Amino acid sequence: MLVLMHAGGNMVSDYFDYKHKVDLPGGPNGVTWIFNRKFKAKTILYYGIIVEILGACLGIVILLNTSWNPIWIGIIGMLFAFCYFWFKGHWLGDFDILCSFALLPAIGTMYVATGQYHPETLLFILPLGLLTVSILHANNTRDLHSDHNAGLETLSYSMGGRIGERVYLFETIAPYILTLIYCTFCHQPWTLMIVILTLPIAIRNEKTMLAADDNMVGQIPTLDKNSAQLQMLFGLLYAIGYFIGAAL
Repeated sequence: MLVLMHAGGNMVSDYFDYKHKVDLPGGPNGVTWIFNRKFKAKTILYYGIIVEILGACLGIVILLNTSWNPIWIGIIGMLFAFCYFWFKGHWLGDFDILCSFALLPAIGTMYVATGQYHPETLLFILPLGLLTVSILHANNTRDLHSDHNAGLETLSYSMGGRIGERVYLFETIAPYILTLIYCTFCHQPWTLMIVILTLPIAIRNEKTMLAADDNMVGQIPTLDKNSAQLQMLFGLLYAIGYFIGAAL
């Protein structure tokens, strides 16, 4: 369900990026399947809507077999998916991603599994959520000027380069601190701290961000990919830490 919702949301966002000339031919984020004429722009939009509907139908099936209590999560999630382009252009794209890729799925999954809402779920998922947002933040920092020229007021542009750099530092350092807090105060296995092995990657990415000049584009063309690498490895070790802790 989550994969379908996210995939559909990405296709809808790609359509609006193309229509508003956010993605251009030859750019780092070009919608290649449209520019290469493999698909028409409207086809991408229709596919996105269909995939979103399929995800919603699967969500209804899950609710029918559990409880309708968390339906609010699905409604908010669909709103975030369909309106991502608007949120992105009005400073709220980072918040959208944090909620739809981390907070809402974690809260919903925990409720379906246990029949209850658990506040500590937020602390559990925030490290991965912040690292996911850091991917978007790196992307938007690289595209500061092109996004602004297309009429998008992203959070990175609104805050300015230097403040945006510090936000990126927070997004990549806080996960380690939050994991430590989670282990200490929520009685979770200390094996979760295996994620510290990814700290050198985080420091490398932070140095890349801090070294960027005012134009940004020239110096951080792959920082979003490097941020995705950090998020993937952190998440993998996070899961391994849980399995080891459960086995001990």
